[in-house]
Amino acid sequence: MLIHTVAWIVIAVTVPWEDPFAETMWTGLFLLAFTGVPSMLLAISVGLAHTRMDVTQYRALMTPPMLVFAFPARGFSTMEPVLLQLMAQLAFPWLMPAPLVPENWKQEPA
Repeated sequence: MLIHTVAWIVIAVTVPWEDPFAETMWTGLFLLAFTGVPSMLLAISVGLAHTRMDVTQYRALMTPPMLVFAFPARGFSTMEPVLLQLMAQLAFPWLMPAPLVPENWKQEPA
């Protein structure tokens, strides 16, 4: 959630919209339901299911599905929100803790 918040603060500061900062942040909060929550659910479900995979391989395999959740940002009139949302979705699998439950991990985590 922190990555999503930082991405939307950057969007609110850098994108030349007529909307005030607070309204842009409300848009980001609304978009959190379409990007942040599904990303967390995917990360938790896959993280609990894959206990025998190398951590780097797990993160690499999590990256493409995370990009799907950035598609709601395509509706914006400028390209900056789409690119920043894509970068946030790319960064999430590589910055999230893996393994999620170290006690259930069958392989030594890296």
